[in-house]
Amino acid sequence: MRALKTSLLTAFFVTGSGLAATPAFKVTANTSSTRGATLTTTNAQSRNASSRSFETQASTGSVGPVQDFRIKAIQSQKDVSGYTITDKDGSSRSLSDSFDGKELALGAGIDFTKGPWGLFIDGQSTVSNSPLERNEYRLRANMNLLSYGTDVSLSYSNVREDRPISYFVHPEDLRRTSIQGQRTERTLSADANQIINESLRLGLNLKVIQKPEDRPDAYGVRARAIVGLTDSLGAMGSFESIRERKGQLPSDGRGRFEIDSYQIGLNWEAIYDLHFKLAVGTTVEREDARGNLPKQLVGTDSVVVGFDYQFKRMTLTMSASRQEANTNYTSNSLTGGLVWEL
Repeated sequence: MRALKTSLLTAFFVTGSGLAATPAFKVTANTSSTRGATLTTTNAQSRNASSRSFETQASTGSVGPVQDFRIKAIQSQKDVSGYTITDKDGSSRSLSDSFDGKELALGAGIDFTKGPWGLFIDGQSTVSNSPLERNEYRLRANMNLLSYGTDVSLSYSNVREDRPISYFVHPEDLRRTSIQGQRTERTLSADANQIINESLRLGLNLKVIQKPEDRPDAYGVRARAIVGLTDSLGAMGSFESIRERKGQLPSDGRGRFEIDSYQIGLNWEAIYDLHFKLAVGTTVEREDARGNLPKQLVGTDSVVVGFDYQFKRMTLTMSASRQEANTNYTSNSLTGGLVWEL
């Protein structure tokens, strides 16, 4: 069961940057398009939007206790013509009137390992002049006990995004209210993954999400199982549930959200080091009634296909995804990447 063990161990126990233990260079390109909105996406940002990005990353590989040190640059072009800003007097304008959608972000990360312990640090920041400036960092501490088939970790992320000040009509008092010009999202999560036997791997994730400017605290749980069907075929199933705290009212005028997601997938090693992946899923979003806004329910189906192929010192990856909701929402994405071990 060599092939199956390789793919399942990779799914659960490869940590850090995902690059090799030797110096490496990585490029990733992505293009995506979105039409419409779901309950938990901001309408102004998601209607008839598209984006393209190109990322380059260089890594040192393993040097003593440093498993990896990397730097990266991400160039992106966003279509912001559908990003609508509403002024206090009720008039609307497009963000594209003052912003061409071009952004440049720089990032760096470092991974430390010693025995079963690991510490992983990543950060990224928009360095170009942008009204949608984004700064983020992530920390993760990991304990990997391969002899017991156990991997546990604790992680924290902080994301701060700028956004133009805009106004909306509050559904309860019908007064025009401003949306905060800055948004923060903090996530604390704990992961536990366990190899039961050579054909079964289980994983559990618990998290707390804070968006203090506009949303209540949220709590989430995700369970995942990977099953070996044959020497070259593995199946995956996962379920995730997120609930916002009932003791807090959203300050953005919306109702509280409940989100449930289901996904199943297959991983097939057709030949040595050539993997094909297929996953389908459904996400159900619910929003409580508030003021003159009724209770809402949106379901979104998704499909992801992809492959990765490792040859000599290079690894080629490609994936495509599509999402479609019972509203007018659709989203398509295509991503390709190449890692070259120097």
